[in-house]
Amino acid sequence: MASTLGPGTCCVSVPKKIGVVLFPTFQTLDVAGPLDAFQWLSNYVPDLKLCLLANTLDPVSTKFSLTKFPGSHPSKFGLSIVPTHTFDDAPQDIDVLFVPGGLGVMSPGADGDKILGPIRTFIKARFPKVKYLLTVCTGSGFVAQTGVLDGYKATSNKAAWDWVIEQSNNVDWQPVARWTVDGENSKIWTSSGVQAGMDMALAWITHVYQSYSPNHEDLGTTIANMEEYVRNMDPNCDPFARVFGVPGAD
Repeated sequence: MASTLGPGTCCVSVPKKIGVVLFPTFQTLDVAGPLDAFQWLSNYVPDLKLCLLANTLDPVSTKFSLTKFPGSHPSKFGLSIVPTHTFDDAPQDIDVLFVPGGLGVMSPGADGDKILGPIRTFIKARFPKVKYLLTVCTGSGFVAQTGVLDGYKATSNKAAWDWVIEQSNNVDWQPVARWTVDGENSKIWTSSGVQAGMDMALAWITHVYQSYSPNHEDLGTTIANMEEYVRNMDPNCDPFARVFGVPGAD
């Protein structure tokens, strides 16, 4: 199911509505890094819209104290994001679904299922309708629980690799990858941990929106330069697989 990538060739019918899934104790940079790139993208792509999705319209916090997971410690440190929609009233025309990771996706037991169950249901229902699914970090492990990644290549956070691959035996997990692309029309994009999401997002921007580049430069690079971000353009450059001793990392 591998895909051959090339930059977008036409401004017609590019995705214009990005839906970001939020849950308690999401990883801040998983969301903030790519969203900053998407906000820069909105300077070039007219009518690009953002939908922040959660179980309720209450602010969603990154605080570790809100999620029970092994080794957690009480903490009041964190930030919150205010959703624009719930999963029940999310716009039907969302064409990009973005799922971050974070310790919140590992929340165990009934408390975890109460929060994460409706999100899994939403992802499974919306996957056939969207043009692209993007995951960052342990978001791919969470999405794998729904079955929509079955048979596709995917990667994830190498520090949490053991947990990730336990979520599904039907995913073609890539142990050494900064990000992966698979699916018909390159529909499925998954990245390694945290900051790797920025590299994936910039590569995706080039693939989908290159025709909007104002100067014929790689559009992802244009945005990375505006962010003063040193971009990794090699999806196979993954030093953290070795750092965390992932099997298959020589």
